[in-house]
Amino acid sequence: MDYNHITLFLNKFKKLIFKKEELLSLFANVITKHTHTPINVAKLSLRGSVLYVNMSPMFRNEILIHKENILKDIQELSLEYSITDIR
Repeated sequence: MDYNHITLFLNKFKKLIFKKEELLSLFANVITKHTHTPINVAKLSLRGSVLYVNMSPMFRNEILIHKENILKDIQELSLEYSITDIR
C-alpha cells in the first residue's frame, strides 16, 4: 500500500506549523531587544495580524510603551506576514 500521498499532504501542515513557530521566535527576539527581558515563545500567539502577549500586566505595559518601535522593527524584517497591533 502506498502512503506517499498522505506524507505529502501532512508535510504541508508541518511546514505551516514550523513557519508560525519561526515567526513567533522572531517576534520574541524583537520584543526582548526593546524590553531587555527574555520572553518565552509559548507566551505569544497570533490571531490574524494581531500579536497577543500572555504575560503579567506589568510586562505587557512595558511592551505597550515600546509598541511603536517594536512594530517598526517587525516591519523592517520585511516578512510576508505583517503585524498591525500588539495586545
